[in-house]
Amino acid sequence: MSVKHTMMSLFAALWIGLLGCSSTPSDGADTASGADTASGADTASGTDITQPGADCAAFVGQSTPEAIAASPREDVNAERIALRLGDDLVASDARYERIAADLAAIRTSTDVVDHIDVLGSFGTQAVLIAFDDETFEAVEAGTYTDWSCHNAWYGGTEDSPLWLGSLGVIEFAAIYHPERIVEAYAGLPGAEEVLINEMIGDGNNISLCKESLEGSQRYTFYEGRGDCPAGCTGGAAWGFDVDLDGAVTALDFWEYGDGASVPDMPPPAWSSEPCP
Repeated sequence: MSVKHTMMSLFAALWIGLLGCSSTPSDGADTASGADTASGADTASGTDITQPGADCAAFVGQSTPEAIAASPREDVNAERIALRLGDDLVASDARYERIAADLAAIRTSTDVVDHIDVLGSFGTQAVLIAFDDETFEAVEAGTYTDWSCHNAWYGGTEDSPLWLGSLGVIEFAAIYHPERIVEAYAGLPGAEEVLINEMIGDGNNISLCKESLEGSQRYTFYEGRGDCPAGCTGGAAWGFDVDLDGAVTALDFWEYGDGASVPDMPPPAWSSEPCP
């Protein structure tokens, strides 16, 4: 990667991380501008960039229009976890439904983890496209049309271009697998690099012990503490096993580092045990 592109990547990560590093993604607000697009509406500052009259009848992108329209789901936490488990553009129905049911059962059994959501570090609602100077002039002027069919398929809207690095910003209502959506926009005429909206730092999160949805599942609800923009200097964890019938078993609580009420508390046995 060139020095120019390295600087663009660093700038993009910093810009998006500073604006979008909330650890509560339940409203779907993980876009490059920080705007809430969970409702599926165009962002306030964004514009529909599907060019009138564009012939997109032969264009077929990844996934299906129906699957894309289903995102973001009602439970964004479950959707982000399900998305991590697969390689598809959007989360599968089967994964989403099982995880959503498990999370609902956990939250019904206790309110101690009500404040914890999935960290929005995986699953993106925006890409930044680095263009050559000539193409970026067309992007700024609103005359660049080569992304028209891509945006029609993926629901892309254009936010204000970033002058530093000649970056065009495309936002989506749906939550996409970062690698898949980068592939979708790679190769556009005049595009030199496609970047995802990456987060900086750490924070609250929910993780699943195993990739398979068979049998019982173990969920860890993690609370980040201390200096989380730098990676968190303390934390707490609650574990829960959920069986196929939705029965929840709470596991031992653990905390460490900054904010811990019991210094040097050893990790619980369940944290290193094989997944159920």
